[in-house]
Amino acid sequence: MYEWADRRGMRISRLHSEEHLYAVSGLGAAAILAPEAGLHLFEAVDDADDRRVERLHALVEVVPWMPAPVESDLAERAREALERSETRSIVVRRYRAEPAPLVRDAVRRYRTGRLERVLAGDFDLF
Repeated sequence: MYEWADRRGMRISRLHSEEHLYAVSGLGAAAILAPEAGLHLFEAVDDADDRRVERLHALVEVVPWMPAPVESDLAERAREALERSETRSIVVRRYRAEPAPLVRDAVRRYRTGRLERVLAGDFDLF
């Protein structure tokens, strides 16, 4: 995500050291990231037993909010904005590294074997 933001002239800040809570700002950030809201599923094959697949998931929420005075707690403001948002439970994207890399994006309707590019931040360029 940091590479994505840097390449597009956006700013990304981690708001809390123990949470995956970020603020992204820049021209078009909300419009570009809005389709990312929902469930992201990653399938990882177990190294010891290639018949066993571990499924990891992340729920992504994109909530636009206005800047506030510098003295305000940004992490707390972000949590409040997330509480007011509707959580989308649709599957946005599925990722698989092995046996053959594959990314299936249900929102933008594409499939690609370029998993490394998608994970590096090119998720919106296909």
